[in-house]
Amino acid sequence: MTAAYRPREPLAAIQSAVLAARAAVAEPGPARRQLVGGVLALALFVTVVSLWVYIAGNPGVDFEIPLRAASRWASGGQPYLASSFAETTGPTLPFLYPPWVLPLLAPIAALPRILVMAIWLVIVGAAAVWTCRRLSVPWP
Repeated sequence: MTAAYRPREPLAAIQSAVLAARAAVAEPGPARRQLVGGVLALALFVTVVSLWVYIAGNPGVDFEIPLRAASRWASGGQPYLASSFAETTGPTLPFLYPPWVLPLLAPIAALPRILVMAIWLVIVGAAAVWTCRRLSVPWP
């Protein structure tokens, strides 16, 4: 490592990338078209993949696994099922979290799944907006 090289913090690197993107968007030209086209292509890709996962029937599977284990635990059953280790996909995969998570998830597991998923999506969306604001990403 040379004396002139100073590692930057990750946040500073991201902020400098955002400033470069702002400069590219501010001036009309090929850089702006490429940036807008890339962002639109990424948004389209994420939308198509998200719809494909949703249509496949496994939305929120990573959230469903602990909720099912908490439901089993709350009803007096075994949250850690040995048979679930034979599964390869879906909400019947094994619950791998520590036991102290179960009492925290039991009240949530009693709620309707559609309500829980809607609240979770709102929380994730709020976190995404907060992150964009924190990084000074240009906002329409």
